[in-house]
Amino acid sequence: MSFPELLAKWLKGHRDAIALVLMVHDVVEIWDDLIDKDKEIAPEDINRVFRTALIELPRNPFYAENFGALNTIIESAIFDWHTANKFEADKEHLETAFGLRCTIQSVTIMCARVIGGPVWAQSVSNEIRSMGESYAEYVGEQ
Repeated sequence: MSFPELLAKWLKGHRDAIALVLMVHDVVEIWDDLIDKDKEIAPEDINRVFRTALIELPRNPFYAENFGALNTIIESAIFDWHTANKFEADKEHLETAFGLRCTIQSVTIMCARVIGGPVWAQSVSNEIRSMGESYAEYVGEQ
């Protein structure tokens, strides 16, 4: 299943919530690439994600309606990402850094919670958390 198809399942087809998670994912991927400098980012991609962050995200109806539940989680994930980058630069606490990098998945889990309640969020949480690279792949990239 593709990532958008999985999101549709986890978020019960809620279009605005799916769009929100895809936008956040796009922004954080480009942001990470800009900081890591592990690949060149085209100016149009940088322009796209800045527009997304400044214009499209705040206009997303699901985000606007659930700002209080979602904004703090996004901010916390950003703090965690900064800490992960520091740990990686220092070549220490890589297990912790790996876990911290994954906290952005909390946004998807909270969207699932808003849409389907806490039981639904818990039921999809393991699947959401299992997405992405393994710890072995992560260490290999370090």
